[in-house]
Amino acid sequence: LAVAVAACPRGRQPPPAGTLYPVCIPCPFGSYSYDGVSCAPCREGGLCPGGAAGETTPLKSYAGYWRSSNATDVPLYRCPASGACRGVAAGSAESGDAAGDAACAAGTKGPLCAVCADGFYKFGGGCK
Repeated sequence: LAVAVAACPRGRQPPPAGTLYPVCIPCPFGSYSYDGVSCAPCREGGLCPGGAAGETTPLKSYAGYWRSSNATDVPLYRCPASGACRGVAAGSAESGDAAGDAACAAGTKGPLCAVCADGFYKFGGGCK
């Protein structure tokens, strides 16, 4: 009896071929899956919680990294200005889920949070 298994939810992958009970397996910590087909190693600048946490947000960004969207499998980029890009940091209330302008610190916006927001100006490598 052949059984077709659909793709698993985000944060999980199918079990190895020949598994008696084909149940989706959670991605381990340090890996992620957007497509439910396979888990991939976490990217530089990313925190991949794996397991059930990965079904909500498979890939979070650490402070100092930026991504254009968290809805798809997009790359993470190191921010040129220290502190401009928010993300997961020790003791931080930030979740690391933010992307685009929402990932930028106050006074910054745009790609890599490298543009000063309205009412701010470039000064000393940042926006004041």
